[in-house]
Amino acid sequence: MITLVHGTWPRGFFPKWLNMMRLLGLSKPKPLWFESESPFRKKLELELKDASPDCEIRPFCWSGANSVFARDEAAHKLARVLKDDLKSSNAAPIVIAHSHGGNVALRAMTHLGADASRVRIVTLATPFLRVFVREALDEATKVLFVWLPLWAAISAIVGTIIMMAFALILDAMNLSVDFMFWGFGSMAAGVVVGFLVAARLLDDTSDRPLKIQGAAAYNSRDAAAPRMLVLRGVDDEAALSLAVGAIGARLSYIILFSTIRWVLVAWIVVLLFGKFLLDKGTIDLLLMRLIAVSAIGAFAFFFLFGVFKAAFGKEFLIGAMRCEIAVDSMPDTSGPIHAITLPPDIKASRHGIYSHPQCVSEIVDWLRPIR
Repeated sequence: MITLVHGTWPRGFFPKWLNMMRLLGLSKPKPLWFESESPFRKKLELELKDASPDCEIRPFCWSGANSVFARDEAAHKLARVLKDDLKSSNAAPIVIAHSHGGNVALRAMTHLGADASRVRIVTLATPFLRVFVREALDEATKVLFVWLPLWAAISAIVGTIIMMAFALILDAMNLSVDFMFWGFGSMAAGVVVGFLVAARLLDDTSDRPLKIQGAAAYNSRDAAAPRMLVLRGVDDEAALSLAVGAIGARLSYIILFSTIRWVLVAWIVVLLFGKFLLDKGTIDLLLMRLIAVSAIGAFAFFFLFGVFKAAFGKEFLIGAMRCEIAVDSMPDTSGPIHAITLPPDIKASRHGIYSHPQCVSEIVDWLRPIR
């Protein structure tokens, strides 16, 4: 039994829109690589006839969401399917998985126990993903260099936005604007909102990072490690996008924690000593610039750090600051593994390695001695 496992977004970014276009007859459907009429399936079935005449090929479909928990859920379902296959004592199931489908397959092996050694896995352009959780910051460091600066930055942004909105509304209604009243009110609202948002953003005191780590883990270094064939390309599109995500997340983290303490020091210096050393206009100018710097810092934290890490799964967008992500072209394993790097194919996308002219031949050549 050969099970085909697709990766992330097999039907594109907007599958519902694509389905609607097909229903309206505006788009001619093309079989996906794991579907029965696809070129990959046809070629695989043809080349396997001599090697295994009783072979059966089936697709395993899951949500395809870019989510660690979605992949974990799919792994549980795949494990149940493979357990049924393994009820026969001479069964040797084969899983061919593309992209993050490879992580689904390896995660499924964790749920099979000792029977995982009877399964054969072929991965196509899989970014093997693991998550490590850093130790939590001590409370003093967290409060002084993370919590307070972030709270101040968010409060300043939210308060400024609210104050500007009120000013525009009151001006449109030809009402007088008491900037002292509305300013303090807006800043008070900003403080409350900033507290709530910062508390949600820094939700690393919970066990959520550990849950993410557990959902992405796979056991491939013991006696039950499956036999694997790893087919990979040269700088495929998905690998490059994940590399950008890793570099961006790391740089955002370094910039954030190397500058945020100096922003805090500047706030304290201006507020405590500016009144005695500088005139009011200069103080106001400095405070405006500090607000701008804090706003940029908050923007970087909210969007850059989270969005870059979200390339590996939507769970990393918020509340996963302690999660370190490792992505490799080959997994850590103590089991037998055969890795092949296919040369670039200019006729197809590099990540769509199932369309590579050598892909099916390499799979069949690897399976033939097993049979």
